[in-house]
Amino acid sequence: VFMLENDFVIEKAIPIVHYNWDDSLSMDDNNTYSFCYRNVSYSKHARGMAIDINPRFNPLRWKNADYPNQPEGAVLDTTVNGTLYSGHRVVEEFQRLGFRWGHTFSKYYDDHHFEKR
Repeated sequence: VFMLENDFVIEKAIPIVHYNWDDSLSMDDNNTYSFCYRNVSYSKHARGMAIDINPRFNPLRWKNADYPNQPEGAVLDTTVNGTLYSGHRVVEEFQRLGFRWGHTFSKYYDDHHFEKR
């Protein structure tokens, strides 16, 4: 409800099974998703305890390495509705509800990612 009340845009929210469980395809399409079963690692997404919001608007950006943003070609632009940044009401509400924001990770800013602690 807090996203609707703040006119926050979620470009799309399609179950990731429609992307054959492929994170990269889903992120390239700016798809917001939570549950994603993975055979390789049992992540917070595999337990349904994480959500990625508008990945093309909120790309993963490396702090101290020269790697491309993920999804590739995505650029952070805080003037676009649906973009998350420090002090944003949506970020603050997720944190109030006990979620850790991916922007606080040590090696990269994963701005589209929230996970339940």
